[in-house]
Amino acid sequence: MAVAVFDGVGQRFASGDEHVDGLIGTNPGPVQQYFGVELVPARGLPLIQVMFSAQVINGLLLPIILVFVMKLAADKRLMGDLVSGPINLALGWLVTGLLVVMSLILVVTAFGG
Repeated sequence: MAVAVFDGVGQRFASGDEHVDGLIGTNPGPVQQYFGVELVPARGLPLIQVMFSAQVINGLLLPIILVFVMKLAADKRLMGDLVSGPINLALGWLVTGLLVVMSLILVVTAFGG
């Protein structure tokens, strides 16, 4: 599925001589790591704890990724007519800010006290 999602990206984002085929090869790596670590319990690891830890790490990475997604959504040159409007951008930055605060609270409570 991860490869199928990115299958048509090269054709959609092609502009002139530039072609974005690199996206097709970048996505399967994390998916394979997920299957290798989380879904193969033969390694003797506590599977539930490994899955929980992976989701905590995903939650900590989410605000970092959202900052870049919000910058891309506001870029008129990249998005053209599909650029996000001021209300969507305000709501998006509000949610991103809340996730940053919640992630910081999670880190402080987990490691600081």
